Amino acid sequence: SYCSATTTYTTYEYISKVAIGTISNTSSSSSYTNYSSLSTNVTVGTAQAITVTIGNAYSTDKVVIFCDWNNNGVFTDAGETVYTSTAGVGPFTASFTPPASATIGTIRMRIRLTDSGSGANLTSCGVSSYGEVEDYPVTFTNGAPPPPMTEIVVAEYAFNIGLDAWSPSSTTNCKWFNTNNSIIYEGAGAMLLQSK
Repeated sequence: SYCSATTTYTTYEYISKVAIGTISNTSSSSSYTNYSSLSTNVTVGTAQAITVTIGNAYSTDKVVIFCDWNNNGVFTDAGETVYTSTAGVGPFTASFTPPASATIGTIRMRIRLTDSGSGANLTSCGVSSYGEVEDYPVTFTNGAPPPPMTEIVVAEYAFNIGLDAWSPSSTTNCKWFNTNNSIIYEGAGAMLLQSK
């Protein structure tokens, strides 16, 4: 299980909104909240924007974002602190790119707001005097799924045609297979005819 991360005072600055992908979560102040019912998909190798808005902000506030890329229950592995803001009132907008080594599936993202001028804590665990901590599930994918296979019949022969490109166009590459699953044509243009 993940380490505890909380704040002592909750009547000052707090995380009022988090926007990433399909998540747009507005909330009131608390010490720690796990928004396990909210989730968004993020593609490995593709930059993902996130915006964190602060309520009752102070000029010394900072936001730190952690992602457990390898889903091992800690945020302290190399590269898992994905953003540390400068001090200010925000909103804070960041962009991070899930590495190719990221675990495909759902992992945890932690957002910490802390007052860098008083009782600061810029780590993923432990207590800070002011601010708030929120956790969110994030689901990593490899991108668009492969196109479906379509079976057609041509002059007594059954062929499977699979598109190598996700967005078909006049230059789309394709492969034609016979019923023995042997390639009889690969590339763009007219099909190569093969006799019995």
